[in-house]
Amino acid sequence: MKLVPVLRIFAEAFYSLLKLLPMHNRLVLMTRRNVTSSLDFELIEEYVARECPGVEVVVMYHPMGNKVRYLFTLVQELYYLATSKWAVTDSYQISISLFPLRRGVRVAQVWHSLGAIKQFGRLTVGLEAGSSEEVANLMKMHENYSVVAAPSSATAEVFAKGFGVPREIVEVIGSPRIDYLVNVDRAWARQELVQKYNLDPERPIYLYAPTFRDHATVPVAELVEPLQDSNAQLMLQIHPRDAQTVGTVPGLIVSREPELLRLLAGADGMITDYSGAVYEAGILGVPVAFWAYDIEDYRRSPGFTFDFESELADLITKSPSEAITLLDEQASAHSDGFARFMDTYIETRDDQNCRRLAKTLGLPLKGTVAREHS
Repeated sequence: MKLVPVLRIFAEAFYSLLKLLPMHNRLVLMTRRNVTSSLDFELIEEYVARECPGVEVVVMYHPMGNKVRYLFTLVQELYYLATSKWAVTDSYQISISLFPLRRGVRVAQVWHSLGAIKQFGRLTVGLEAGSSEEVANLMKMHENYSVVAAPSSATAEVFAKGFGVPREIVEVIGSPRIDYLVNVDRAWARQELVQKYNLDPERPIYLYAPTFRDHATVPVAELVEPLQDSNAQLMLQIHPRDAQTVGTVPGLIVSREPELLRLLAGADGMITDYSGAVYEAGILGVPVAFWAYDIEDYRRSPGFTFDFESELADLITKSPSEAITLLDEQASAHSDGFARFMDTYIETRDDQNCRRLAKTLGLPLKGTVAREHS
């Protein structure tokens, strides 16, 4: 971290030269998450191609990985930020937050989760699961956003605190993925899943999608044993930031999907713990259960953004067999607490999320003129 101020001086000087180049009607989509594809980015790209004439789209998947290699990646990112009118990110992006943006550039934070059960970002500064105050300030964590997209007023409050931004720039415009979730043909998605993984179409397909655990081992085998009393098939989707390698576990199908959402669309139920995937499941109508076997650890750090244990008490268990039973009984479909949870945190359940994002950023929509922002 001692080299950051020095490198920033040289990078800012280079960036200043890049800002002298002409700006283009270009939207750049950037992520440093460890992914090779993003449904949000795909939906934005498709929408812009269809509804925003004359706007070029550049997509960058740049996970940190090798730090020396990332320096070369940073140069590319700074070039596109200096010469593009609009940018969207779904994560903390060094090139966006660490350096002063060119005047007139509009940046949207479209977080890779629809909401947050566990605390994140600025809310975890100083905690075991977060950065120190010194590092957060040095790296200008989540600065330079023009707008942060949120799917509800309650989520907007959480995002404002998590990103450390003024509440007024967090706008309830939804998230691109909701356009997909409200329109996806779940029967078709299930058929695709059955064919791809050679599943039994007559048996329920349950998905286990644990949250990020910083490479800690997830005791997935404990979920497999209770399946003997259930008719279900169990699939596992490890968080993309975790490197856990799951060997051959009888009765377990390990997903090869780069992203959770298309897998979730074909599932008959999902077991998670504190993952934001629960919001997507709720929109899809996929039954959920929370297997929170290490809830004491998560209560301490990073902590929760709401009274998780009280508001969703009827769906939370430490027992793997009870988690399976909750799905067998489709308990979440009959849970008043879960219905209130979804109504509170997801308001934009329509297929206009990409349009609202484009309009808020000021992209030129068909029949309109792009807004100028100083």
